[in-house]
Amino acid sequence: MNGQCDIYRLSDRTGVRYVGKSTRGYLVRFQGYTSESKKRVKRGHPGRKTPASDTDSRRQWMDEHSHEIIPELIETVPTDKGAEREKFWISHYLAQGCALVNDHGTGQKKRTKRK
Repeated sequence: MNGQCDIYRLSDRTGVRYVGKSTRGYLVRFQGYTSESKKRVKRGHPGRKTPASDTDSRRQWMDEHSHEIIPELIETVPTDKGAEREKFWISHYLAQGCALVNDHGTGQKKRTKRK
């Protein structure tokens, strides 16, 4: 039996800024993001000082706008369709001109090779 995957978006006053997926439920995932953000801001270290990546862009945006972010469920799909549907929605919002802060619209984490 296949599990379920939530495809969700995070928006602020300017529009949709992030599309993600979660097998634990989108609100559980969002609570994890906001908890991480509060800890970084409290320590005085919002964002990260490493090369730009999906995670860094999302962290910086969440740290700066945590009080105005609205999580919304887009759809629930079988887990094996999660990555495909996440990519679809990322492409959809990019085509609408949304300034997404995640992974350059690929639906996959950006990986860099180590030397």
